[in-house]
Amino acid sequence: LDFHHALAEAAGNATLTDHLHVIRSLLQVYADRAVHDREHAEIATSEHEAVLAAVRGGDGDAAASAMAVHMATATARLLAERADPPSR
Repeated sequence: LDFHHALAEAAGNATLTDHLHVIRSLLQVYADRAVHDREHAEIATSEHEAVLAAVRGGDGDAAASAMAVHMATATARLLAERADPPSR
């Protein structure tokens, strides 16, 4: 969650930062439910790295594209978990 907050702060987008504060608890629930194994954590980390690399490179289009991929795969992980929750 720190990554998401730092990204919003770095973007200088007050609206995005405010929205992240509002949905922070929802993001934590998502992380607890959908990123429950090493493979999923590695995928999410790789996606974060792609976003960060694009931001650092000043490539807004690549950053938007990488974030869209991250959001799509994060959604897929959450929906898969809801359909077939792991035994804990």
